[in-house]
Amino acid sequence: MKSTLIKLFRCTLVLVLIFSIGQSPVSSKYVFDGIEYEKVGGQVLQKRNSPKPKPVVSKCQCTQAIAEFDSDGIVGSVQFVQNPCGQTTLTGTFLSGFKNTAADYKFEIVNPKAGDCNVGRNETIANITPLIDFKFYKGGLKTWTATTSNFSLNCNEKGAGPNVLNQRLYIYVNGDRTGSGTVKKRGGGHRR
Repeated sequence: MKSTLIKLFRCTLVLVLIFSIGQSPVSSKYVFDGIEYEKVGGQVLQKRNSPKPKPVVSKCQCTQAIAEFDSDGIVGSVQFVQNPCGQTTLTGTFLSGFKNTAADYKFEIVNPKAGDCNVGRNETIANITPLIDFKFYKGGLKTWTATTSNFSLNCNEKGAGPNVLNQRLYIYVNGDRTGSGTVKKRGGGHRR
């Protein structure tokens, strides 16, 4: 009786092995971000019937610029970095010129059409004051950063807002202009 059970067990084992060799390993499908993946027998995920990725279209040239301040008691800078999508990230660092924490500060990028002498004739391109996180520190400002799509450095023809490269950045304190710097190109400039 014991030998009959062993023979039956061996035959069952052989049949299971024969059927398992002829079948594919267990598979499971996953969908992530609209793309179907298949995991087969513990192997790495493999794309299956996935759509081709959309090409990245660069609207703008990657560009860096800086407006430096070192007069009228204001010492610092605002850096501008434009990405291929037309967004511009600003980072400001000011060591001095902001002792009066109760003052009304205003940062404007302007096109001085008639020169710097007549403030009334300057065309305001962008008011960046709402982008600035005014955290006063030892007479200056703590470093702040912000990203905007309201203007660009040099890709106006691509529809990314007015260009600010080579324009003036004015700082007003209680309505009086106290500092200015020109937005000048620095490095960068490659297309993806």
